[in-house]
Amino acid sequence: MSKILKQLNDDQNKVADTNGIMKLQAWEYGVVQDLTNKKITATIANASGFLFDIDLVSNGTEIDLDFKDSQLQQLTPDTYYLEIKVTDADGDISVFPTEGYATFKINKNLHATEGAIVPQITFDNVIQAVDEKVNHYISTIAKGDKGDTGPKGDKGNTGDRGPQGIQGVAGKDFSIVKTFPSVAKMTGDGLSDGDFVMVSSDVEDVDNAKLYIWNGKQFNFISDLSGSQGIKGETGPQGVKGDTGPQGPKGDTGVVDYTKTVNTTGDQTVAGAKTFSDKLTVNGISQAEWLYKHVSTNNSSANFLEVIDDSYGDNKPHPIGTYYTGKPDGSGVTITGNGMTGIGGGESINSTFNAIKSGTSDTTALPFTTMNAEHLILSSDNGIYFMSGQQSGIRYDGIWRINGAGYIDKYDATNSKWVNIISNTSGALAQDASVVHNSGNESVTGNKTFTGTVTAGGTALTDTGWKTIPLLSGMSAVTNRYRILNGVVYVQLIQVQGATNGQDLATLPAEAAPDVDLFFPWKTGDFSGNLMIHKSTGKVGVTAGNASDKTVTYSMVTSYPAV
Repeated sequence: MSKILKQLNDDQNKVADTNGIMKLQAWEYGVVQDLTNKKITATIANASGFLFDIDLVSNGTEIDLDFKDSQLQQLTPDTYYLEIKVTDADGDISVFPTEGYATFKINKNLHATEGAIVPQITFDNVIQAVDEKVNHYISTIAKGDKGDTGPKGDKGNTGDRGPQGIQGVAGKDFSIVKTFPSVAKMTGDGLSDGDFVMVSSDVEDVDNAKLYIWNGKQFNFISDLSGSQGIKGETGPQGVKGDTGPQGPKGDTGVVDYTKTVNTTGDQTVAGAKTFSDKLTVNGISQAEWLYKHVSTNNSSANFLEVIDDSYGDNKPHPIGTYYTGKPDGSGVTITGNGMTGIGGGESINSTFNAIKSGTSDTTALPFTTMNAEHLILSSDNGIYFMSGQQSGIRYDGIWRINGAGYIDKYDATNSKWVNIISNTSGALAQDASVVHNSGNESVTGNKTFTGTVTAGGTALTDTGWKTIPLLSGMSAVTNRYRILNGVVYVQLIQVQGATNGQDLATLPAEAAPDVDLFFPWKTGDFSGNLMIHKSTGKVGVTAGNASDKTVTYSMVTSYPAV
């Protein structure tokens, strides 16, 4: 059946109950239909025929039959038939269900039930009442005429008399005798609840009649009768409903029309929607709206997705999804394609596989052309996200992604932003054996240029370049400069004039000052002495010399560790 109409809740309502809502779903070929923004019309009928149409609304996949509707409130107690028409934007109409109708029932409320105090009636009361009615009737009728003498029988060898004639009818009033060819064909036409009925297959055979009572729905047998039939008594008050009697014995197995049943063997075509209250399996495989697999023991596994592939030629299911039982904190699931497996969102993964299957993909980028290559492809319309540590609720400090804007990004939960770790323009990634690591002994060959500060053994490997040493007033020099290279201070003072013994020549900047006083001997002609670099001031002066002429020149070229 292509279209069915499912009732999601109770299919009954009561007269004057305007709070009742019956919920429905329209299904087509096993898929529930989304009826948003579509016109929905319900047709209501009963056994006499069409009654009226009403418009319904849906909240997507569910349709509400709301008994606040004024037309539904006018329905009297009865069983009603329902079908719906769905009109789309193009004017096409779909009628649900395709076969038969949905039904619902309107029940009486207490205002529709006449009250009466009913005495308790037992079976003995019924038999007593019947006896009284029958005896009263017998007393009011005359005995019937004697029947005619039957024809004389053929004379036998012994000359016996022929059989007696047929007995005449006992009475003349048979107004309540119903004649039926069999009990199975009895009808209650013209009867009221509580009417007693004499039933006989022959209107003249009153002595063999049976007494029944009509309860409005069926005949209940009272007793066999003999003698004349009494007149029908007045209908007594209806008794209270008795307790349900014990279940009768199982009846004989009826005759089965095997053309209308599903057999346990053989090939058949089954038409129409079938609802199964239990699991339905075909060849041991569950076929239902939900995937279901029962795993009964721990540390075991079960296939929940299987495919029969004719290319194998074995007509056997091959697993592509397997569930593994585990501990209370989780179990495992594997997905395999018996070859290539693809996982993705949107149309991306299907487009990728279609290109591989048709042989139109770039075989340099995807170096495989058949589906039996054992590769895993992740593809999506947008980014691919990797998340870990989520077992106690979602957290954002362990998320990585691969996308088109950045080769690899990591989410910075503290600052609420994505940080590009490896860009898509970074080129090939370095091999571990070919890079310098931050620990361990390694040999590095070739020239390396560093644009930042490099520290070796605690010493910054830097170069200030040559800088001028400021001379004091009245001093002159051919060369007066210093340089700090890789933690070593280089000082050059060449042919400085203008100072005598005990005077300063120049002042070194603080970055070039030593951490101890340094002395350097000098000699020019007959003059000699020492030059000193003062540790605290960085001043360079003449000390312990015999020069008294400012034309004496002093020179010093030295180096020492930077502080």
